[in-house]
Amino acid sequence: MDKTKDRYYVRFVEKTKETRLPLCKARTVMRVFFRCLLGSVEYLEIINEAYLDKRVSKMKRDKNGNLVRGFSESRRQELFGTIHDEEINKFREGLGDPETSEGYTSPYGGLSIKPMDEDLLDDTMSLIELINEDRLKED
Repeated sequence: MDKTKDRYYVRFVEKTKETRLPLCKARTVMRVFFRCLLGSVEYLEIINEAYLDKRVSKMKRDKNGNLVRGFSESRRQELFGTIHDEEINKFREGLGDPETSEGYTSPYGGLSIKPMDEDLLDDTMSLIELINEDRLKED
């Protein structure tokens, strides 16, 4: 069973459509990253799920005016609200995982990301070759 430290929260924008993918494995992150390099993704944000699990407490004043620790919430709740809490809890309890060997399936909007096919793999390898050639020219 994977832990949240091995998973990532990915948010990207394609032509004004925002997509959020919680609990992604590294292979899905790489697919989205290469799509960003190939130009189909305009904005990409990647956050480790373990960072989003950290608790953040707010400071407040008691009736005497002293600063005391207030209620705490996770960074995920602070940044994105409680929309992903149910899915994260199911993952922690081992009841559900959005990413299987067949790819990633999002419960939000029915988005599915399949493992790389031959065309995307060829495009990715061409892109890596171009990056390496450009780096060699600079040396």
